[in-house]
Amino acid sequence: SAPGAGYYRVVWQRQALSSPTPEIYLYNLTTPPAPPQALPTAPGPKSNPAISGKRIVWQATTSASDENIFLCDLGLPLPCTPWQLTMDQRIQQTPVVSGSRVAWVDQRNRVGTDGNDDIYLYELSNRPPVANAGPDDTVSENTPVMLNGLGSWDPDFQSITAYRWTQTSGPVPVLLDDLT
Repeated sequence: SAPGAGYYRVVWQRQALSSPTPEIYLYNLTTPPAPPQALPTAPGPKSNPAISGKRIVWQATTSASDENIFLCDLGLPLPCTPWQLTMDQRIQQTPVVSGSRVAWVDQRNRVGTDGNDDIYLYELSNRPPVANAGPDDTVSENTPVMLNGLGSWDPDFQSITAYRWTQTSGPVPVLLDDLT
């Protein structure tokens, strides 16, 4: 199938001759050469996966007539647990992901072969950044200390554009520079 590429990863769907269902494979371009790994995608994917940042989405058949949209967040430890975004008894197909948004074509309002398909947009939650100012440090009074939040990260894979430091204890006054 056609591969999807995003961030520093490539994903694709493949069905081994010995397998009744296809699987989604992930190749991480930043690790030392290693074989691609199969992601746990039960039920098996029916569409090519789409990737944006650390999120992969695909369409999968959940029963004889249901096709739903699933998501795998690679920001969490592998192996990821697929998250079923839709649970309707109609066909949802052609998912795409961009940042924290997933969109797909939905046929729940279709009657027979007539009617229009709808486009649905799902907004994944915007979680707060995880602060990491480095190891704890104890210094004497009047000793300059440099704080560095460059180890902080955003679980939604957005850029951190500003830092705000807050003094939680110690003598006053302390000057804080919000640049880093």
